[in-house]
Amino acid sequence: MKLGAPESRFFPEEGLDFHYDPSDVSKTRVKDKPFEFLYIIDRPRTFSVADPVAAAADGLYLQLFSPLFGEQAGDYDNYTQHQRFLVPHDFEG
Repeated sequence: MKLGAPESRFFPEEGLDFHYDPSDVSKTRVKDKPFEFLYIIDRPRTFSVADPVAAAADGLYLQLFSPLFGEQAGDYDNYTQHQRFLVPHDFEG
């Protein structure tokens, strides 16, 4: 990754061409990465999942057949509406 690594020989001092803000079309260059990558790999001694398939099945059951589904559906709808506001031309059919 070029952005966010100024010690790299590939680091672009002048930034990169990239349109990332639909609300301000004048912004066509970025000088920093838009997000961070973070991987946490750990296995605590006091907690582990003995049967990951059963744990995934329990999670899917709770997601589909509990009030969580309604909450997630509402969040998804809000997200979709926000995306349509930001880039309406991408959602025209």
